[in-house]
Amino acid sequence: MRRHLALLAVLALLAVSGPYSVLGAVYQGTTGTVSTALPGATVYVIATNDTSGAWMGPVITDAYGRFTVGGLAQGTYLLRVFRNKLQVWQQVVSVPSGRPLQIVVPR
Repeated sequence: MRRHLALLAVLALLAVSGPYSVLGAVYQGTTGTVSTALPGATVYVIATNDTSGAWMGPVITDAYGRFTVGGLAQGTYLLRVFRNKLQVWQQVVSVPSGRPLQIVVPR
């Protein structure tokens, strides 16, 4: 019985995940200055219609501030970026978006 339930749970996850991704890069800067990559930031994503509160992530930005969150279905998602455990940015994004996000957080 447990094996059957586990298989159903995996199939349910496969049914809601999709072939889409949100990708982009996180930079640090202020108006009028050059922005620099922000490595080590954490990115979380949740579907805007998700009532379970199940965030996807964290995804950690690389040395160039880049990140990719994959396995998403088509729809709208809330994206949140944290630095040192503090939320520094959030935005609702559409998937598929067609182009990478350029996120600039204040210094």
